[in-house]
Amino acid sequence: ASVVVSDQHDLAFDSKHAVPLFAANPRLHAESLGRELLALAARLPAGGVVFATSDEYLKALVPAREQLERAGIIFPMSSPDVLDVFGSKKKTQDLARRLGVPTSRSIDLTGADVQTSAPSLRFPLILKPEETVGFKEALNISRQTLFIDGPESLKSLQGRLLAAGLGGRNFVLQEYIPGPSSNLYTISTFSDREGRIRAY
Repeated sequence: ASVVVSDQHDLAFDSKHAVPLFAANPRLHAESLGRELLALAARLPAGGVVFATSDEYLKALVPAREQLERAGIIFPMSSPDVLDVFGSKKKTQDLARRLGVPTSRSIDLTGADVQTSAPSLRFPLILKPEETVGFKEALNISRQTLFIDGPESLKSLQGRLLAAGLGGRNFVLQEYIPGPSSNLYTISTFSDREGRIRAY
């Protein structure tokens, strides 16, 4: 049987081979989630594989990675250094610039400075949290980015950020580049411990 630990209500997680378990919320009790998976590992003599399907779970489990692997649980993720870069909007953008990858104009700011900093950019804009964990929940939204079409929506957004207690949080404000989703390309791969791609 498979074991699913999730707070997602998604049909993709349903299976007659899955055994659902309750576990700690990674946003509130990250250390507890790691301990619970270690306890679960002791009940799985054949070991297992952990797939972190969201930033919240990934960030919570990275500190327990070595312990999980010693307990026979494989955690197929990049090194902490790589995760640190790609878990940060600013660090990812800085890397793209160093490598010569074109990016739209942007500025780094806090939630309290969104309205005063925006005039240096051209509308429309998008706002992204530097780290995504807890952002959607704080604003009760379904996406990790916010679209800003002009000064009035910018003013409204500034008020929402302050009301949600996000004034001190770091964000990236970026000029929006219009286009269809067909302009976006992603690839998912499975790599071995030496970083060699085995499947895609």
